Amino acid sequence: MERLSEEELAALNDVNIIDYARASGIDLKQDSATTFRGVDHDSLVITPSKNAWFWNSRDTGGKGCLSFVTKYQLDSENISDKVKFGKAIELISKTKLLPKEYRAPEKKPFEFDKKQVSPNFSKALNYLTKTRGLNPNIMQELHRQGLICENRFGDALFLWKNPENRRQIEGLTKQGTTINHAKFGKRGTLKLIEKNSTPQRGFNFDVDSQGRINSGEIPENIVFFESTIDALSFYNTHLNGAKSVRLVSLEGLKEKTFEHYVIQLSNQLSKQGKKLNSVSLGVDNDEAGQKFVKDITKRFSKVHYLKPTFGKDWNDTLKHQRLVAKKKMLARQQSLSR
Repeated sequence: MERLSEEELAALNDVNIIDYARASGIDLKQDSATTFRGVDHDSLVITPSKNAWFWNSRDTGGKGCLSFVTKYQLDSENISDKVKFGKAIELISKTKLLPKEYRAPEKKPFEFDKKQVSPNFSKALNYLTKTRGLNPNIMQELHRQGLICENRFGDALFLWKNPENRRQIEGLTKQGTTINHAKFGKRGTLKLIEKNSTPQRGFNFDVDSQGRINSGEIPENIVFFESTIDALSFYNTHLNGAKSVRLVSLEGLKEKTFEHYVIQLSNQLSKQGKKLNSVSLGVDNDEAGQKFVKDITKRFSKVHYLKPTFGKDWNDTLKHQRLVAKKKMLARQQSLSR
């Protein structure tokens, strides 16, 4: 490969990381107004205005596209740093992207496009119950309430409704229902937050003191999760114990979203002369999740951590419980047939 001048190397390094990731099929999701987060590695955080990145779980980062490709994209390749750097030059050059300053898109209020909703719910329901192990009756109830629906491509749509006015949709998460590792990497499915979704918001629902969903009763407890699937999984594993609680997806690990919903529920309760009883985190039991718990509990000492009892997250726990229950049922049937 022809040796590049310092000016040419600087130009490659100045290629915006977000532009490069999109051109190279590296899935990202917008985490806030100023940052993006990796889909396959959600501890990867990119700040496009600074053209900088940081991989929290590896405690490494840098500034510029060359460092991103060398230390993140090519991290798993068993080659020397010198060879990685040369390969990074080739990969960035192939995109034919030019250095440019990142400009955040103009922020517009979220508008829910009702036309994308399909009258069908079979693909989303099949994915949520068969693949994720969620209770079909609960999924049907959330569908009936307009919290979960399906688009014409068969993706599940999780609608973020304002707890103070559940007619107001503040954003949505789109979850693919077809597994395609070639297209979507390790995760295997599409997952993204809809454009212009309101910052510091996420999927949520209430369970009242009688176990009813969104009855209008203001709950006295709140639990936060990294994703909608985890929130639903936790509820499925605590059907008898989850009472008077608001379950919220942070759509990642977002302190501002945490703060918004704690303040909102506290204000709702204070109007009734009540106080918030408990605040808990049900985030993933991995390095990024543990760091988030540590950061939050350092600021709010009374926050509890509801650690998944099996695997990395509450969906792992739910699927494990389903498997154990199935094995017990088969063993019982076999013993009765003898």
